[in-house]
Amino acid sequence: MYLSQLTLDDSRRSVLWRQQRYRVHQRLMMGCGDDARMLYRLHETPTATLLVQTTSEPDWLAAFGEFPVLAIPPEVKPFEPRFFDGEMLAFRVLANPTVKRDGKRLGLYKIEEQLEWLKRKAEMGGFAVVSVNVQPAGNMTAWKGTQDSVRAMQMRFCAVQYDGSLQVRDAGAFTETFCSGLGSAKGFGFGLLSVARVLVSEV
Repeated sequence: MYLSQLTLDDSRRSVLWRQQRYRVHQRLMMGCGDDARMLYRLHETPTATLLVQTTSEPDWLAAFGEFPVLAIPPEVKPFEPRFFDGEMLAFRVLANPTVKRDGKRLGLYKIEEQLEWLKRKAEMGGFAVVSVNVQPAGNMTAWKGTQDSVRAMQMRFCAVQYDGSLQVRDAGAFTETFCSGLGSAKGFGFGLLSVARVLVSEV
C-alpha cells in the first residue's frame, strides 16, 4: 500500500476545487487508476493537505500535471499494514456516522449515538475502542455533478472526527477494515483510518 501527502497551494483554483469533495475524489482517482479502495482525508489547517491511501503506487503527475494546485511535490511512501491480536494503536478517523431507517441513510448527531456507531463498527471491524474523543463537525455539504447544473445533487453528510486508542481483537478483520475504510461516504473524504503504534512502558 501507499500513503501520500499532497500539500495544496492557496490559489483560488485550489480553494474552489477542495470545496467540492466529489471533484476532489474524481481528480484523485485520475492518479489512482481503478483503485476502488482509494481513501483520503482533507486537512485545512494549518496548511491545506490531502492524506491519500492507495493499494497501488499512484501517479500524481497524471492527476495534477495540468491542474497545478500543489504547493510542493507529492510525498509518497510505501507501507505494508501488519497488525496482531492484542496490539494497542492510537487512531484518527473522520467519519460519517449514519443509520438506515425506512430505506434512507440518516446522520447521527447525538454524541451517544455517535459513540454507539463507532462501537458497532469496531465490533464488526476486529477491534475495540479503548478511549476516544468525539469532535462533531456538523454537516458537510457536497455537490455531485456540476454545482450550476440542473442535474446537480446537493448532499449533506454528518461529519465527526474520532481520536483515541484502540485494541486489535481480530488482526485479519482489522486489516480489512484498515484497507477498506470505516463507514460510508468514502468518496467524499470520510473513512480513512490513520493509526500509530502505542508504546507501552514496562514498570
